Amino acid sequence: MKASPATRVTPVKVLGTLAAVTLVGVLGVAGTTAALSDTTDSNANEFDAGEVTLADNDSGTFMYDVDNAEAGDAPVERCIQISYTGTRDSTVELYMDSTLDTLAPYVDLRVEAGTQTSPSFPNCTGFTAAATLYDGTLAGFRAAHGAAGGGAVFSPRGVGNPWQPDDTAVYRVTLELSTDTRLPGENFSGAHTYTWRADGA
Repeated sequence: MKASPATRVTPVKVLGTLAAVTLVGVLGVAGTTAALSDTTDSNANEFDAGEVTLADNDSGTFMYDVDNAEAGDAPVERCIQISYTGTRDSTVELYMDSTLDTLAPYVDLRVEAGTQTSPSFPNCTGFTAAATLYDGTLAGFRAAHGAAGGGAVFSPRGVGNPWQPDDTAVYRVTLELSTDTRLPGENFSGAHTYTWRADGA
């Protein structure tokens, strides 16, 4: 029998065969990885700022408007409820930055804070004082508590504790004309504003 001639393998054929095998291997690995992939999510993410919200029950009206006062008249008492509905714990202060007139040193003023059954602005029926925040004159209150950051501080949760969401407090303001001698023309206090400020910092 005649022997078959040996097949000659050239370097080009060998390299081509290896390249084909390598390509098939790469494609096979890639296909397997895609078939086994999966995902998981962290969704509905938000980043919100805290809120500091303060309100009162005066419906936008003044607490008092006293005319023709005389020394010896009955004291004027007015109550207002302050409510906190913010999302952060806060410190609440009361201050007055108004410019006062010449009668202010002769108006005795006391400011108390506490609770009240069925608050109804500006009535003070059912008010119970928890703390006296100031007892002096209208001018003295302006001098002592005349700007934000220097107000009279009170918390329904006690000294040193911040207000928390849905906390309330009632403030009673009592005014009376002093018996001290005034000069002619010293008859007007000037319009003034009580400001409550919540600081959630």
